[in-house]
Amino acid sequence: MDIMALVGKEDWLFLQNDSNHVIKQTTGELLLNYRQILYWKTLILLRTLYFEYKNINYRFIVPPNKESIYHQYHPDEIKFSSTRPVTQIINNLEDKCRSVVYYSNEFNTTDEFLFPKGETHWCDKFAYFYVFKALKGIASPLSEELIESYQKELIWCDLGSKLNPDYKETVTCLRAKNISSRLTYTNNVVNMGRIDIFENETNKELPKALVFRDSFFSNIIELFAESFSQVVYIWHPWIDWEVVEKYTPDIVVNCTIERFLVTLPNDIGGPSWKEIASGK
Repeated sequence: MDIMALVGKEDWLFLQNDSNHVIKQTTGELLLNYRQILYWKTLILLRTLYFEYKNINYRFIVPPNKESIYHQYHPDEIKFSSTRPVTQIINNLEDKCRSVVYYSNEFNTTDEFLFPKGETHWCDKFAYFYVFKALKGIASPLSEELIESYQKELIWCDLGSKLNPDYKETVTCLRAKNISSRLTYTNNVVNMGRIDIFENETNKELPKALVFRDSFFSNIIELFAESFSQVVYIWHPWIDWEVVEKYTPDIVVNCTIERFLVTLPNDIGGPSWKEIASGK
């Protein structure tokens, strides 16, 4: 499949021809069927009950598609739908299953860019704010005076570079002014099957976190780790129960981009992160 960038208004670029059919999701042409909705509903309930039993705080954080945030810049033929796979899941959850966090209408897109024009991935500030908004009451971000911003030129953008190999874009990044959390282990696997462990030697009283992530957590792993005594990051599309039992975290986070929700996770019978890593 030839993944290409869709050129929108005012030079905004969007994903198209991807394996998750994000444009069809955006327009409501691709929706979950009843069995898929029931699967998600049951899975989230089972996760909720398990983590309640273990006394672990759980959040399933869904970053919004760029196509959902900046739909006003779509080409005129792309009509945005309020009914999409993510809204089908959220609207069918049991009342007690409020661990799924998805925001798409609470940000003023005219104040500052939440996504680079030529990238599918979100900017640092949006990512950091979004994640800790989801964790409100169970974990705290660094205060603003402890964070500094800096400019970085992206020399490869996953959308812009498809149209022009010389495409570059400058973005604002975030980092802690005083770093207390250090990377103590990584297996250096690329993408799925990767593990990174950060330890905070100065603030051992902080909670421990376990994050099952995709690429949308990559730009804030160092900054996020500053709020915890330990963070174990696993690049894995579902819960690996063995990891939960091993690291006994206080908080477990899934981070899965909106467009990936059309693929059903396999918490019970799917391969572990170790099995995926060993196959690479």
